[in-house]
Amino acid sequence: MKPQAAPPERFEEGLRAFYSDDFKNAAARMYEYVATNSAGVENFEWAQYFLGVSLARLGFGHSASEYLYNVAKERSAPEVLPEALIELEKLMQEPHDERLLVDRLITDSDFGFLPPYVSAFIRYHQGLADLRAGRIAWAKLLFAKIPEDDPYHPMAKYALAVERLKKKDDASAVRLFREALAHRLADRDLRNQCRLALARVLYEKSHYEDALRIYAQVEVPELSAAEASLFLEQAWTSYWLRDFRRRWASSTRSKRPATETSTRPRSSCFDRSCT
Repeated sequence: MKPQAAPPERFEEGLRAFYSDDFKNAAARMYEYVATNSAGVENFEWAQYFLGVSLARLGFGHSASEYLYNVAKERSAPEVLPEALIELEKLMQEPHDERLLVDRLITDSDFGFLPPYVSAFIRYHQGLADLRAGRIAWAKLLFAKIPEDDPYHPMAKYALAVERLKKKDDASAVRLFREALAHRLADRDLRNQCRLALARVLYEKSHYEDALRIYAQVEVPELSAAEASLFLEQAWTSYWLRDFRRRWASSTRSKRPATETSTRPRSSCFDRSCT
């Protein structure tokens, strides 16, 4: 037997609970409203939105993303769409379902006009998808529409730099890495990525002193895996700097650690950047 449809009052109860930061009750009320009503009933999309946000606040990110995905994918209530995308952007800062949110939603949808505060997020991820698929011109068009005063602007430059590096265009890659690094809205993680990229390029070109100088600017938490990896790359750079300075290459190659090929800095480190 089909349960009786929850009345509009149930939505209002959920709304009051949500704005009182009672997300558990808000989720329960909104779920009842969504589960017992059909799409098209008044406030159905808003109920899905508040259900998704409440679940996110309670730490159920995967479940939250599914309800917010429904709002964004169906686009039956244009006024809810930007708000749903903002919440999805937050969820994507943590581990998330890449196939659902990126492949099936962002890159497979035409959202039409979006306000500036959310359009950059969409253009960035759609541009990344084009880069991965080899549609470089399309990616550049999307990235060019991201305002310079938006945090996604330096992120787009970094992505283009990685693409240039894979095409062996080191000069363009270095220029873009430096532009992203110098951007006032680049956060610490992005600045670190740019510094590591630049240091690795310099390492590959045997500019060991310059590489060490940039490695020294990378900011990582103490006693972390990132710090250990950084120290390892610095160690290999110092090793080769000492070798070439003293011209001991012929006498020391036979004494190199057996793990060199798997631990020294190399260009393949960039593969994780945007693929």
